Amino acid sequence: MLIIKKNKFETSKSLWVKTIKKVYETGEIIIDQRGNEVIRMHNLIIEIPDSWILKYHIDNERMEKAFLDNLINPEPNNFDYTYGDRLHEGNQFNLIKEELRNNINSRRCVANIFNYYDIHRSVKENKEVPCGTQLHFQYFRNKLHLNLIMRSNDIVGALPSDMYGFGNLLNIICEELGLNKGSFIYQVIDGHIILDHYGDKLKQLKVIK
Repeated sequence: MLIIKKNKFETSKSLWVKTIKKVYETGEIIIDQRGNEVIRMHNLIIEIPDSWILKYHIDNERMEKAFLDNLINPEPNNFDYTYGDRLHEGNQFNLIKEELRNNINSRRCVANIFNYYDIHRSVKENKEVPCGTQLHFQYFRNKLHLNLIMRSNDIVGALPSDMYGFGNLLNIICEELGLNKGSFIYQVIDGHIILDHYGDKLKQLKVIK
């Protein structure tokens, strides 16, 4: 398990680079199901406190803005799935906001992204399935907190957009409901670096020489 806390870093980018370095230095090297050489970490947790709002972009402004737009938009936009499509499935996102309005201390404000049929799609149809699995909103000590659970995360290519998008999704919900923003806990079951894809990027970020 690797736990990264924001308060040791000055910027979101420095937190991201430090996370990559820690996984690179301490992770396990394997060959994944696609035949790529990767370094992975089991249980990677990033804690971003309420005092540190993710208003600045981490690596790629265009991609991060597009990802946040995707989270808000319920339309799948000709993809097999989008996070926005999944979060609005069954009206669950609006129901969570209604639950918070009616009972601010509810323990039931959970949005599911990964569904039972994704196992079939993955095994039988060889299709991509969501990396994020669940969002859990909880009001604690006068602030709304968000826990995001990811079954898998490409921490070089995907983590910046995920962290920026979901962090700002919490900001948006808090503004809409008139609540104070709490912490954002980003928990990844399998956080990995795809060595076959990101050699140049790792050099650019000074993770390797």
